Amino acid sequence: MKLWDRAVDAVNAALSVSPLAVNGDPVDDLRAEARDKLLNLRQQAKDAHAVLVSLTGELNELRNEKQQIDSHIKRLTMGAGAGGFQIAPDHPTVTAEQAKAARIGDEMVRLNSLYDARSSRWQDLARLVSGLDAWVKGQGGRELVAHVAPVPKLQRGETPSDAVERCRRRLRELHADLARVEAAPIPSAQAKEAAQREVARLAAQGCPNVGALVEAGAKIEWPMSRADVAMWADGKPSPHVPLVRTVDPLALAAWLNPSAMTAALEREIDELADDAAALTDEARAAKRAEVLADLLAVERDEEAFIIMAAASGIEIMRRPDASPLAVLGLSGS
Repeated sequence: MKLWDRAVDAVNAALSVSPLAVNGDPVDDLRAEARDKLLNLRQQAKDAHAVLVSLTGELNELRNEKQQIDSHIKRLTMGAGAGGFQIAPDHPTVTAEQAKAARIGDEMVRLNSLYDARSSRWQDLARLVSGLDAWVKGQGGRELVAHVAPVPKLQRGETPSDAVERCRRRLRELHADLARVEAAPIPSAQAKEAAQREVARLAAQGCPNVGALVEAGAKIEWPMSRADVAMWADGKPSPHVPLVRTVDPLALAAWLNPSAMTAALEREIDELADDAAALTDEARAAKRAEVLADLLAVERDEEAFIIMAAASGIEIMRRPDASPLAVLGLSGS
């Protein structure tokens, strides 16, 4: 992507993800300490973006200057018949211009590297502020209470930066725990109950209607279902799909022998079930709540250590997806 395009994208992104308006701003619903922190983070994002704009301007100036020098060098060495001066490439005038172009190229490389680093910082801040703003707005003006807890202590020989990394390792572990909780299978007994309900539903749906037959010798009304069909024309699928209805074989089979279908399904369940790792809905909800509580507690410690590091002059970037409750020091109740 061209440099100018990157700058334009950055400006557009700033306008869309980092709202700075103050009229009717949800931040006004926050308590003083949380409000000041969010306003400070917004300002950091705005300042980080201003740095990118400045770097973009410098790079554009250098690019234009280098293009002019390259054009000058080309004309110096170009043949007289083509409008040039036909100066030898090793002439001092040419080499001086080449050296100037090389210095500008080196400076552009340095500034591009700086731009990438500062861009990463701004993007993280913008995402963080966007998430915080969205969360605050989503509270709908309800009273948000400050979270009060003892300041976590550093372990022996640990710096605040070390403590933040320790917290982040623990957060990764907890997210893995949460993923395991969400991915845990249900118990085989619960699966069998669901299978039994499904067979009963199909059996009821599959029962033929013999009323017309008994009353008037008319045809039996068999359970019907819509069949998925595809039509092709000239080697391509046709957008016109006909409605085709046919006897529902699955429902009819469930009606004919529900016990056999249920028994077959239960055998399949026994084959695949992992009751040692399974969780009931109640157990899953309890474990999920436990892990989420641990996550929030660790995030609160992480934020405390980030503040501790800042007090000693060390900036540690917050994670873009950090908990608003932790960052703003608010209670979840």
